[in-house]
Amino acid sequence: MRQATMVHPIVFLVGALVAVVVLYPIRVVDAADVATPVEAETFDVKPTGTSVVTDAALYSNGQALKFSNSTAIAKEQVNFTSSGDVVLWARAGQKGGSPKLRVSVNGTFTAPAQAITNSGTPQPYTFDVNAPSGSVQIGVKAANTGSGRYPFADVVTFPPQR
Repeated sequence: MRQATMVHPIVFLVGALVAVVVLYPIRVVDAADVATPVEAETFDVKPTGTSVVTDAALYSNGQALKFSNSTAIAKEQVNFTSSGDVVLWARAGQKGGSPKLRVSVNGTFTAPAQAITNSGTPQPYTFDVNAPSGSVQIGVKAANTGSGRYPFADVVTFPPQR
């Protein structure tokens, strides 16, 4: 009589895990690989057309940077130890439509503007800017602003590129 052979389930699982790791390598991100999050209201450059607003219930640190026109560009120097994108935690006044925000790296706007569609708690809006490693200047500019239509940038984060 011939005895049936059975592959042990653990051997099967180990083989599947090896295949997944080989096909999809895991990237471990060190905290030093990511630029430190920045409270938008602390940006180095807050030109006319921006103002700091306070609302402890809505904003991290109780404040955010409000954009009231489409020409102001708020700027902050950050240090990336690896390249990456920019995430704006933002919300907006929606009277008559949604305002938009754009992000620049070293003065160049590469990612398209995004409509800021939420009026409640700030939500993340990711801008695929592929900021290079090293010291870079991040700029934030609004568009489609008007009476009752203005975005608020709360926190700016910098996830590493994948």
